[in-house]
Amino acid sequence: MGVPLIEVLRLYPPAPFMTRACKKRYRLPSPTGGADDGSGVWIEEGTPVVVPVYGIQRDPEYYPDPEVFDPKRFSEEEIKKRKSYTYYPAGEGPRVCVKAAIATVVSKYELHPSSKSPKPITLDPRYFVTVAKGGLWVHVEKID
Repeated sequence: MGVPLIEVLRLYPPAPFMTRACKKRYRLPSPTGGADDGSGVWIEEGTPVVVPVYGIQRDPEYYPDPEVFDPKRFSEEEIKKRKSYTYYPAGEGPRVCVKAAIATVVSKYELHPSSKSPKPITLDPRYFVTVAKGGLWVHVEKID
């Protein structure tokens, strides 16, 4: 998968959040960030947990100037600096097949933005998944 596409998926993940089930009892630390005094909230095994993918991937703590398109964020050096699991556009584990499908397409075709696509992209709040108002248009060219 090309670095520009990785950055596009950071800005516009297919799903703005994902759900997972807690695998073992876990204590979230206190949000005040104080000493580990045992305070915080316990999540019990089997509890559904919502992972805010869109929010994490646009958090300035992990991605400085998060609204700016910057493929350099995914250089080997920058990736090593960043905390694990701050890039989740298609999830991990059994759902990683989405990544494989995207990688297959981009290995055989070049995708170029069309002048028909709106700029800037505005997300349509009526949808559960990430959808651009007015749609996104691309030119597809087969790689020889």
